[in-house]
Amino acid sequence: MRVPIAVSARHAHLSEPTLAKLFGDGYQLHVRNWLTQSGQYSAEETVSLLDPRGRLEHVRLMGPPRG
Repeated sequence: MRVPIAVSARHAHLSEPTLAKLFGDGYQLHVRNWLTQSGQYSAEETVSLLDPRGRLEHVRLMGPPRG
């Protein structure tokens, strides 16, 4: 499955539609740690990414989902 994402410093931000494609409609990320930015958190969930250069494992998802 191909979905557009933004990846930075071994974490990824997903949109609601992408989150639904990967985990199912209405899925809510589980808070792992709250960040210093108000309302932002790292999630328990991780994903593996594959691109032409290879595979990147255990990329932490960040919440809440982006627009």
